[in-house]
Amino acid sequence: MKKLILEVFMALILSVMGFSTAKADPININKENEAINKQSEPDITAQQINQYNQNVSNTVQINGVTFDSVHSGKTAVVYVGFAECPHCEKFVPILHKFIEDTGVPVYYLNLDNLGQINSDFINDMQRFKINSTPTVFLLKHGKIIHHYVGDNITENELITLTKYHY
Repeated sequence: MKKLILEVFMALILSVMGFSTAKADPININKENEAINKQSEPDITAQQINQYNQNVSNTVQINGVTFDSVHSGKTAVVYVGFAECPHCEKFVPILHKFIEDTGVPVYYLNLDNLGQINSDFINDMQRFKINSTPTVFLLKHGKIIHHYVGDNITENELITLTKYHY
């Protein structure tokens, strides 16, 4: 009887191992991941992009000229985002209100315009490990003093950045 139980147990273990070692088809996995990503992030409409652009209209766009101002050691609040980012779209009304309420200039690194931005600034962004949008950070003397990431950033959190003497 013990031998029969042992044989059944071994057969069960071997069958489970056979199922767990089956190789997955990487092409199908990639297709499934793409389908899931498309479902979780809806397409941004032209109207939403227009609204986004209105909300960032009171920022200072970072380009070759403004880069020197941001990088010169002055204190600067920098927002990193782009119009097609659904999380950025959700966040920018708060950023817009923050700028209106405080008068603090916010520099906008628009990832849609990377070709127009000084490569030194892009290298700095990589050095700062900016890898998610939206991101807002306080830059002082070439170092990030404080930062916030995600679409749940509040105006009160942004207001904390104003204590660093503008």
